[in-house]
Amino acid sequence: MAGLPFSGLRARLVLLVLVAVLPALGLAVHAGIEERRAAGARVRDDTLLLTRLASANHERLVELTGHFLATLTQLPEIRQGAGSACDALLARLIHQHPIYADIGLLSVQGQRICSSLPPLGTGEARPGPFFRQVLSTRSFAVGEIEAAGIPPRPTLAFGYPVFGELSAVRGVVYALLDLAWLQDFAETAKLPSGAVLLLVDGKGTLLARQPPARRGLGEVSRAPIVQTILRTRGEGTSEGVGPDGVERLFAFAPLATRSDEAELYVAVGVSPAEAYAEANRRLMRMLAAVGIAGLLSVFAAWSAGDLFIVRRVKALLAATTGLAAGDLAIRTGMAGEPGALGQLAREFDEMAETLEKRQVEMDRATEDLRKSEARKGAILEGALDCVITMDAAGHVVEFNPAAEKTFGYRRQQAVGRRVDELIVPPRLRGRAEAALDRALLRGEAGALRRRVERVAMRADGTEFPVEVSVTPIEGEGEPLYTTFLRDITERRQAEEALRGTRDELQKRVEARTAELKDANERLVDWVEELQQRAQDMRLLSEVGDHLQACHSVQEAYAVLAQYGGSLFPDEPGALCMLSEGHNLLECVAAWGTPPPAEEVFTPDDCWALRRGRPHVVEGPEARLVCRHVGTPPPAAYVCVPLMAQTTALGVLHLIEGPREAKPESALGPHHALARRQLAFTVADQVALALSNLRLQESLRDQAIRDPLTGLFNRRYMQESLDRELRRAKRRRTPMGVIMIDIDHFKRFNDTFGHAAGDALLREMGALLQRETRAEDIACRYGGEEFALILLDASADDTEERAMLLREGASRLRVEYGHQPLGNITISVGVAVFPDHGTVAEALLKAADAALYRAKAGGRDRVRVAETVS
Repeated sequence: MAGLPFSGLRARLVLLVLVAVLPALGLAVHAGIEERRAAGARVRDDTLLLTRLASANHERLVELTGHFLATLTQLPEIRQGAGSACDALLARLIHQHPIYADIGLLSVQGQRICSSLPPLGTGEARPGPFFRQVLSTRSFAVGEIEAAGIPPRPTLAFGYPVFGELSAVRGVVYALLDLAWLQDFAETAKLPSGAVLLLVDGKGTLLARQPPARRGLGEVSRAPIVQTILRTRGEGTSEGVGPDGVERLFAFAPLATRSDEAELYVAVGVSPAEAYAEANRRLMRMLAAVGIAGLLSVFAAWSAGDLFIVRRVKALLAATTGLAAGDLAIRTGMAGEPGALGQLAREFDEMAETLEKRQVEMDRATEDLRKSEARKGAILEGALDCVITMDAAGHVVEFNPAAEKTFGYRRQQAVGRRVDELIVPPRLRGRAEAALDRALLRGEAGALRRRVERVAMRADGTEFPVEVSVTPIEGEGEPLYTTFLRDITERRQAEEALRGTRDELQKRVEARTAELKDANERLVDWVEELQQRAQDMRLLSEVGDHLQACHSVQEAYAVLAQYGGSLFPDEPGALCMLSEGHNLLECVAAWGTPPPAEEVFTPDDCWALRRGRPHVVEGPEARLVCRHVGTPPPAAYVCVPLMAQTTALGVLHLIEGPREAKPESALGPHHALARRQLAFTVADQVALALSNLRLQESLRDQAIRDPLTGLFNRRYMQESLDRELRRAKRRRTPMGVIMIDIDHFKRFNDTFGHAAGDALLREMGALLQRETRAEDIACRYGGEEFALILLDASADDTEERAMLLREGASRLRVEYGHQPLGNITISVGVAVFPDHGTVAEALLKAADAALYRAKAGGRDRVRVAETVS
């Protein structure tokens, strides 16, 4: 062994250093590979995003074309089919919409009536698949890709039916979408250097290419990337050779055509050399650095190995050999040695001493364990209850004498078998096995650590009730579980006898009670009717008082939900209110059982709203039944419209109980009419109150809310800031103020338009409402500026909230017209009372100054105001 290479300790140290350098080398290579993979993934993501944008743009063009053709069918020139007037109209339209190669009108026989292109022949037919599909489906259709225009270029055909009298199809108006729009899209998207954009159809025909190239256009391409697109028939990425013979990283996606016969795919490719160039340079620099560091490490290990390590290791080796031979009293003699080897020697000495002590403790523990096993055996032998110990798989490990006597198995027969096979009846084994698995594996069964009653089976097949509890036994090895079972047959029999006696006595008491109750109810019902009238008036007065005191419609709904059951205790009902668009009714308050069959329905579903007066259904034989009452309809009900100044606000719906439950003769001849009159009165009072509350809420919201974002306006914020500052001064508590400005908002408006800017402001308002507490005040300060007042917020809390808002704004993904509007960033200024000011004007000025510092510092950041000296 001594003559083998690297057998010496110093040589092995050098080898160890080399081995230690290998992971660094591997990590460098791995990091370079991962960076190449990440670079490729970024390029694929960017190119896939471009293909998705192109797909979304094409889908928008398809939708616009459908709307455009539908509009053309309503024009007099198209409907009359006048040749010269129709040609003139279509010529103007093709000039206004250059994205189309041709627009025209065909007869139902396929003959061209008029077109934006010069006539090619008298009555020349131009039918295509889209024409036949329009006639068969009588709706918008898309055809195959074909050539049109002068010179011919690839187009996508669209058709829409022109209807005449009695909904008969009189003709088909068509438009040919010029697929050259994709080249304009590529120029706008600014492809990277060496990138290419392709458009192919479902047969592999190359329809367009950017940068432009005449070669191959209009021909079926056999390029590998085209074949990959045709195999995938969907969205994806791939690395392959394009029609020009150059290998690139491609991303491709289908363009929506709404036609099974017309397939279009757009692909964007980027050069791999462009994508991996930076990653390759970093990998070479990293490999060079690792190589130099490895050479220096080898030289240091060879020079200092013998001096600092080899001699001391030999001493430790000798002590280790003695300890391995069983000499627990051996020591290294290097306890005073400094450094790591000295520490190792001291640890070795302590380990030897600990092993010596533990050997003594292990001998003592072995004797204690022997005694404990003897005591456990004696307990199991003398226990009156059945004790069965099992492992985690449910196999029996212990089976005491009481279990042998109760179940009829000897211990030798039971050990090793599953518990459920021994004591669970066959009809219950599926459920018992699942419960046992949950108990043993996850501790979820009801029998774990508690007593439950189950049915068990003896060896002869007889069943009897038992009380069971399962207790886990935790130790160093696999867990065991002990099951305690007790035969409760005699206790069950005694309980059954007692239950029978109690039931007989209960029947006698109930019979006598029913006789007395019938006699008493006939007396009480007459008094109840009078009391009910007084109670109704009192409750009606309370409802009016509460409704007058409400500040919002929601408070009024809560009042009606609370008093509905009191006013109509025997009539389940609901209050349904019309939405703002007056096209739906929604249940806002309900009481009683059953609940409303329909919580949302249309006004046409209720006869009361149709007629503007109460609708009463006396019994199941009625035919005019509202559709919102469900199926089967209730025996009797009443719907009362809530009318305020001839305007319907909603409906009050009450379900009346069946007449046979309480005969009218027992309640008085006018009971049903009185209950309905009460409903009419409640409806009138509720309609008036809700109308007033809605008017108050509308005026209040207009006074304090910004109509675009739903946030508070600047005037309300100014009043609230003055009020909260006075409270903060009295309570001596801090208060934060945050000023927010959307970065580059003017450029955003100029790029996407003011409608998109309004969409962004609404999303920003929604973000502030989500990310603020109920007691905080968020407002639109003006234009794209927002302000927040944070009550009881320290400087750290306010700055943290500002950072969260900045991060939340960066995650916003705003879309307008199915088009993403890009990433959003905000600049934030923070000021805190009293550090940055003690009056409202000073606080706002400090926060605004911090906001401008954030903008001057590069935007998309948070700045805290400077402390007032």
